[in-house]
Amino acid sequence: MKKLLFVVLIVNLTSEFLFASAVNNIDEDPWLRTWLFVGPFDNYETAEKISDSLSSFTFDDIQLFASRKGELEAHIIKSKSPHGTHSIYQYYPEHNEKYIVGFCEILSKTSQSVYYNQLIHEWDEVSFFLDGRPIVSRSRDSFNWESTKIKAGKSIARIIVDIKPSGLNYFNGCMKFVFSIVPVHLTGSSTDFL
Repeated sequence: MKKLLFVVLIVNLTSEFLFASAVNNIDEDPWLRTWLFVGPFDNYETAEKISDSLSSFTFDDIQLFASRKGELEAHIIKSKSPHGTHSIYQYYPEHNEKYIVGFCEILSKTSQSVYYNQLIHEWDEVSFFLDGRPIVSRSRDSFNWESTKIKAGKSIARIIVDIKPSGLNYFNGCMKFVFSIVPVHLTGSSTDFL
């Protein structure tokens, strides 16, 4: 009985560790589905400063940082929607007009040219960074298709987003975002990119 309990415990802890990772393999799926979101922050400048300072930390360290700050919450969110849609507002419903920072790991087998794309509401504001480089800054534009390069191996993406009251958002009153990194040279056929 003790062995069975031990095995169940080990399987549970291992699966929690594996599923708690915020890794996105763009060679298999261009949608940035899995993010570690941390917040809320009172203003953009504070969110940017914290995002910059945490950018070299491991995700475990970022979660530990958030847990030690009583006013911060950390959530690993994996979207299972066809386009990787995220409804961040539902995780921070009491924090209108505040900012959230997000972190994700992106894996790529090769260094390659890619396009960053986002689908957001015109009132939403997003800053997106890839390996410390700003790709968009305080953008309110959807379908922006920003050209950039991604290195082989692991890259770190970060976003800073503002949370609006649900009355200002469309998509059924929830704030939803879609982010993708699309390789320039695609193989196969798909018309399912934003």
